[in-house]
Amino acid sequence: MGEAMKVPFSLKNMEQALAWCLIGIMFLAAILSLAEGRVFFFLMAAVALFLSLYPPLKHNDINVMPPIELILLMTIPFIIFIVIILIPELMLRSVIRAAELMAIYFVGLVLLIHLQDYHGLVLDRVFTVFFMIVFTSAMGVMYALGQYLSDQLFGTMLVMDNQELMVNLALCVFGGVFMSFVLLFYMKRGGINHLNSSNLNNNNMNDDRV
Repeated sequence: MGEAMKVPFSLKNMEQALAWCLIGIMFLAAILSLAEGRVFFFLMAAVALFLSLYPPLKHNDINVMPPIELILLMTIPFIIFIVIILIPELMLRSVIRAAELMAIYFVGLVLLIHLQDYHGLVLDRVFTVFFMIVFTSAMGVMYALGQYLSDQLFGTMLVMDNQELMVNLALCVFGGVFMSFVLLFYMKRGGINHLNSSNLNNNNMNDDRV
């Protein structure tokens, strides 16, 4: 009888609960960023939410979630943003810029893993570096455009001068280079393959058999 008993709350249940809490934080950050008139940060939060909610929506199962490491990684900049909003004393341009750049880096990393897991993207070293640099560079342009739209639509003062704009673009490019080597490290260690949960792999196998 004792063998038939199940643990009511396992480590997997804790990870799933934490994942949904982190998704709630992303949703809150999206609302706050829109209320603050930060168009780009709202779009990044929306992309992070999509990447987090795609597996349970695809498999119609709330228990099928991306690896908790990836969700936590994407949530870090949004946690920083929420703290900044709640504590006005921390409302510094450098801190906000760091949060926005981290959102670009981390969401780009998870997006590349997402393309591999769900869309059969074959990764090699050259393409990994190329994709991350191109993605972060493109997001740097979207970052500048989002700041401009925020200034025009909501009267914010996010775009200060051309020097700051060029620094942001350069940081996006250099950040892409750095994150590409982080991803290469995971590829070399087999980390991306191990990040997939067993339930997700089983569901993918079932989809292939249908």
